[in-house]
Amino acid sequence: CALSISWTGNLMPGELIVYQFNAAFEIDENDSANFICVWVENLNGMPDEVPSDNKRCMACDNEFTLINPFPNPTTGEINFWFVLPGSESVEATLFDSRGSFIDFVFSGMANEGLNQVSYNASNLRGGVYALRFIYRDEVYVKMFVKY
Repeated sequence: CALSISWTGNLMPGELIVYQFNAAFEIDENDSANFICVWVENLNGMPDEVPSDNKRCMACDNEFTLINPFPNPTTGEINFWFVLPGSESVEATLFDSRGSFIDFVFSGMANEGLNQVSYNASNLRGGVYALRFIYRDEVYVKMFVKY
């Protein structure tokens, strides 16, 4: 997938022009990806007035996608990202390697697209942990290591 866009014109010193950038992406129907994410980076050196709109993910199907936790292994905060096909209820709980409940990580309505949950693991003992997500009565598990 390649995209190129350009503007040609003349600007006087101190003059400003607002240019609407429009883009579209095609996804090959033979592609097995469950989701697609687009990140926009500020390349002109100017501060971004709305950085919250620079990252967008969407589900390519009607499936829940749980991305591998990172950084893994961790010494402190660990991030759990998941992509939803629509706004729905999700529950995430943390268990130790013996299967003992440790903590609730997230419980409630999550948004369509990319959801980012961070957990402060600095108080956990070193070891292997399991994060269990429940979505539409299905269980998804991802493991991570705490140093």
